Amino acid sequence: MIETTLFKATSLALKQQQIDLKIEDEASFFKMMLNGGLSGLIIPYLDPQAYSSKFIHKCNGVLYSFIDKDQKQKVLIAQIKTLFQKEHIDHIFLKGTKLKTLYPESYMRGMGDIDILVRSDLDVIKNLFKKMGIELESRTLQHDQYITPEGLLIEIHPSIHRDFNPKYQAYFKTAWNHTKLVEGYEYTLLPTFEVIYLVYHLAKHVESSGIGLRSLLDIAIYIEKNVDSIDQKALNETLESLQMTKFFQTILYLNHTYFEIEVPLLDPSFT
Repeated sequence: MIETTLFKATSLALKQQQIDLKIEDEASFFKMMLNGGLSGLIIPYLDPQAYSSKFIHKCNGVLYSFIDKDQKQKVLIAQIKTLFQKEHIDHIFLKGTKLKTLYPESYMRGMGDIDILVRSDLDVIKNLFKKMGIELESRTLQHDQYITPEGLLIEIHPSIHRDFNPKYQAYFKTAWNHTKLVEGYEYTLLPTFEVIYLVYHLAKHVESSGIGLRSLLDIAIYIEKNVDSIDQKALNETLESLQMTKFFQTILYLNHTYFEIEVPLLDPSFT
């Protein structure tokens, strides 16, 4: 089955090994790889001799677009960091910006928009961005969305707790209490809190729009890279209080089953 081949290809890519698996239907594999958000990870490891020239050409086109966007996003992130440091704006880069750094190459983990949590008057940021040619596209209770002249998207979040389910609000409204200083006015979420935030964000998408395979993978990779900094007791107690323990274990189990990852924190008795 194509799904099984995709899972195995992902597993090989995570080990940074060449992929020369037999693909019965290259068109279906390509579509599934793209929809699952796994293209940037898998394509660099494909053996070009094992597949049709048409398939490899299409894959290379996707890969080049991933690399191009990644480079542009890196430049934009650096510009935002410089701006916010200069203007004394407390900020935290959320989700994709952090997760990209955990993959073998940052372009392997595509990112739709740059999410940033801030402690600032949003109109101050709007005026600063306007001077850079970055225009406000929309404003909601959840975030302000901006677009750059190159078409890159930025979401500025005043909080991460106004959401689809009120049971999470009391915990996530304390986000700034779970941070450490990176430098100047840039902060990062502490790993224990960040794992819970990533799981919660995934749960939100499950309830609303669905998820891609890469979203599952993100959490396993994050835990692998940060397990020594995670307070497992606090993590388990918080997940239990938020009624997310089973969902969390399901994520880890699926990573173990689909991608052959020996995920730390997976309960061996969970099935």
